[in-house]
Amino acid sequence: MGQENRPSREISESLRGFGGKHTDVDDEQIFAIFSGGDVDFLRQSYQQLEDRIITGEKLNTKLSHERQLEIVRALLEDVDKAKEWQDKIERENESEGVERAINPAEAQWATPATTPAVHLEYDSVVDATQKIDELKGLEIDHTITEQDGKVVVGVEGNRVSFAFWKKMCSYKDQNKDGCRFCMLSEKNRLAGDITPEQQLASLDDALNQTKSLGNRRTVFEILPDGSFLNPNEVPEDVQNKMMQRLGQEASIHRVAVETRPEFCNAERVRRLMDNLRGDQKLNIYFGLETTDEFVGSVIHKKGYGFKYFKERVSLLLSELSEEEKQRLELSVYNIIKPIYITEQESVDLAEQMAEDMDEFSREVGFEISIKYEPSVVSAGSFQDYLYNEKEETGERRFQPLSYLSVAELIARLSKKDLSQHAKFGQRDDIDNYSVVSMVPQIDDESLFSQFDFMVYNAVQRFNTSHDVRGFLVDMKTVVEHSEEFKKWEREFYGGAGKSELSGLIRESFSGETHVTREEEERIDRQKIIWQVCDAIEYNKDFSDILRKNGKNKENEIKTSIKELFDSKGIEVYGVKDFIFIDSGDQDTEPLSSAGTNPMFSHVSADAGYQIEVIVLNEKKEAQSVWVKIPLKAVDLPSRPEFIYKED
Repeated sequence: MGQENRPSREISESLRGFGGKHTDVDDEQIFAIFSGGDVDFLRQSYQQLEDRIITGEKLNTKLSHERQLEIVRALLEDVDKAKEWQDKIERENESEGVERAINPAEAQWATPATTPAVHLEYDSVVDATQKIDELKGLEIDHTITEQDGKVVVGVEGNRVSFAFWKKMCSYKDQNKDGCRFCMLSEKNRLAGDITPEQQLASLDDALNQTKSLGNRRTVFEILPDGSFLNPNEVPEDVQNKMMQRLGQEASIHRVAVETRPEFCNAERVRRLMDNLRGDQKLNIYFGLETTDEFVGSVIHKKGYGFKYFKERVSLLLSELSEEEKQRLELSVYNIIKPIYITEQESVDLAEQMAEDMDEFSREVGFEISIKYEPSVVSAGSFQDYLYNEKEETGERRFQPLSYLSVAELIARLSKKDLSQHAKFGQRDDIDNYSVVSMVPQIDDESLFSQFDFMVYNAVQRFNTSHDVRGFLVDMKTVVEHSEEFKKWEREFYGGAGKSELSGLIRESFSGETHVTREEEERIDRQKIIWQVCDAIEYNKDFSDILRKNGKNKENEIKTSIKELFDSKGIEVYGVKDFIFIDSGDQDTEPLSSAGTNPMFSHVSADAGYQIEVIVLNEKKEAQSVWVKIPLKAVDLPSRPEFIYKED
């Protein structure tokens, strides 16, 4: 086949490696099936293809043949163009000297976030006494409960997500660009040779960067690209020494790593646990992303599917002792809203994954949690290409989902009693991102709605406690007062009051059920943060300074932002580096040149800097507030009385 049929080769490679199987699939057959023909032809031809890939079985998918045809036709059109876009971004990185700015002895990133508690089981209160006394001495919040005849100590705190420089993901290196959505390896490709000493130094750097959390740092996640358990990517000696180093941190009770399932076996898991303290748990994350076989193979191009994952995990658990399994936690990722998938389909697929993982957990007698990751746009990714492409209507071909859909997923999972095993990632759990899932303002979608913090806060608090009542308290103001929610509900369900979230709010706060004083205080804190966000986003001085000076005045504005939060009694952990965002059209709505730095001569009037502010709540848990300072100052619109009204 010639270069013009590269897209069909991509799709055949996706299917050929699916489920860990390697079957001869004719690229020309792929091209013929998906580039033409009607739906009936697709059903017949695609069924033949399925039978060749998974003998006697059909692809397990919620998507109709019509949707599959639509998606694959789009892929055939877009694969080459997306590759050209990626190559362009890579050339820009090289020309800008990105590799010269890399210091492998420093962490790629190290950031705090909320986390579920670490649960340690003991046979009796007497057996748990030493751990309880230790936690008291370290001033670590904890709970003590009884469950199935065991005493369970819940260790509460923050997680730190850390990435270090390493060899690029072997699947990406060997399999023609790897997973279709991922660009995490791009900087590692530029890093060159990295020594074990530098990698271990980067871990110390991450611990130093987050030391202000003190003993509230109870979970540590090692999340570079690729597979930590692949010795060709991370030498075993580095793996062992990282575990040993984290074993020296008395407050850390859970250590997490990521891997593809083919690199995970009992021997490697046992070795990592042997290098940790006996009271530390090992959490292994797998990038499964979906249990839908069409999405996993054709859209994500994962190279394995749910069936293969189940085989590997079943084998792993069968070879570990009960004592070893007590120290092990298993999790899978799910990207909410991949390319070509609608918002409604994404939530349906995420809910289906929860049901599938719950069923598999019951089969193997071992709980497997899901970490949901709302989609983002990373530079050079397939999402980035589609985000910058527009339909004839002017709509972008890819948009990350509304965070209201994440809240709706929690409501759906709660109704099915599946929410206890759900976790939710931070927006910045991935590197080199630009556009994130958010709740945009109703009248200016380039800015964060002030309701965005309320929704994001509700999800992150739920991530810690899995307290459905608390989640609904945090969402109550949004559902009852937000025009953004009303618009989302109309678009998602076709009418007001039809979402599971609306239903749960009605059930929880009707009749004799009232908000408690403690819950009112949580709502009042949301209102205070709303006011601070207003003071940042609608700050003409901030806009003018950035417009004239760009990031040269970043530190000055960071200090001012911290002072604004401090003045309202909100403790700030840190203000992250500003990220330039331009979601407008520079040709039709350019930024005026008057009073503008020449560096912004080719940007739109919607351009600005996106900023993450990490604050600590009343329990000293790290929570993120996201704002955007536009280069073109925006006047403060009318504000609702329930936010600014003095009690």
